[in-house]
Amino acid sequence: MAREEFKDLRAERDQLQGAIRRQLGHQLDQISNRKLTERITELTEANRKLEHELAQLRPLTDQVQELERNLAATRTSLRQMIRVCALEPGSNGPGGHVTAAIKNS
Repeated sequence: MAREEFKDLRAERDQLQGAIRRQLGHQLDQISNRKLTERITELTEANRKLEHELAQLRPLTDQVQELERNLAATRTSLRQMIRVCALEPGSNGPGGHVTAAIKNS
């Protein structure tokens, strides 16, 4: 009789341990899910902010590209003026004629 009682008590103990393990596992899952949900929310908000900043920077990028093209064209024109002035007969050096070429253009 004592052996059956021990056997029943062990079975009950095993059932209770299993129930406690399942309950703890469920609680840990809930904590993990909550933390993951909070992290997803944080990342989504950070992504929105970055998209907004990018939208504000796009026009500036276009302006920078236009300014770079203008600068390249200006440099090309300046080189051409320097060459023209250097090739003119009777020049006293490119300095004086570059100024005249800039004034004439």
